[in-house]
Amino acid sequence: MGYIVGKKKNHDVYWYQIIIQQSVIPRGTERVSILENKQIIRLKARRIRNEVHRRLLGEKRTRKRILCDAGFYSGGNSGRMRIVSPFRQITDRGGALDVGTITTEFISVRKDIISVRSYHYEGYVKGEPRYELNEDPQETEVEITEDEAVMKAGRMTVRVDLKDFKITYEADGKVLTNIGFRNLGYMQYDRATLTKFPEPNYMAAQYQPYMVTELSLAPGECVYGLGERFTAFVKNGQVVDIWNEDGGTASQISYKNIPFYVTSKHYGVFVDHSDYVSFEVASEKVENVGFSVKGEEIRYILFTEMT
Repeated sequence: MGYIVGKKKNHDVYWYQIIIQQSVIPRGTERVSILENKQIIRLKARRIRNEVHRRLLGEKRTRKRILCDAGFYSGGNSGRMRIVSPFRQITDRGGALDVGTITTEFISVRKDIISVRSYHYEGYVKGEPRYELNEDPQETEVEITEDEAVMKAGRMTVRVDLKDFKITYEADGKVLTNIGFRNLGYMQYDRATLTKFPEPNYMAAQYQPYMVTELSLAPGECVYGLGERFTAFVKNGQVVDIWNEDGGTASQISYKNIPFYVTSKHYGVFVDHSDYVSFEVASEKVENVGFSVKGEEIRYILFTEMT
């Protein structure tokens, strides 16, 4: 079961995830583990509960309001914010059982540029070449309230709704795009049936993992880019696969695929993957640009127009 605890120190915000461990503790007692910078600090459960009430909710709030489905982290000069989101909303103790999470990091890599990285399992090794990015990390301001978490980096703002899952990207106070319900996902394609004990390699899962993200489009918003294409200049309604290959003269395969697009709302998105990237540009869902990659993480960079 996960509780989220907030603590402010020197205008930086640190978040700890508290896990109650009851299965290995003698009857009548409880013990809590707090994960802070890979160090485990053990405290009594009663002390932690009192701290939660005092810092977040006040003594008059009910315990149900303590349960959250996201945690946030902001380092001192790291220029980033991190959220941890379970696959479903946690409303009670049972809801925290058998549920995975997706962690999303927002980093200010340059002035008015936000890099976003979402991953399910960070230990997954994917041998793909990485683009050499010209980064210049910027200072950020992170503010977390009961309703939302906000990271400001220059003209760019990332706003995360704590009650209903929604991530909004803004520039100069205007909404560029957002990620809503079921717009960020993790998939296991071609999953094999698990074997049972005592067969060899029982419970060994065999599948191909994929990560997918969908960014919203406003009515009438047009999408351009994605490198050399033999289709309409406006990419709305198209399915574009980014993969450089010699496909001859009678196919849509091209030599100059670039996983970067811009829209008529004056912002651009660069998908930071040199591997196969599939785009659904207002095709499967007319209100979204979706892109997916193979693996346990997906990375993209959000730009806004220059001033």
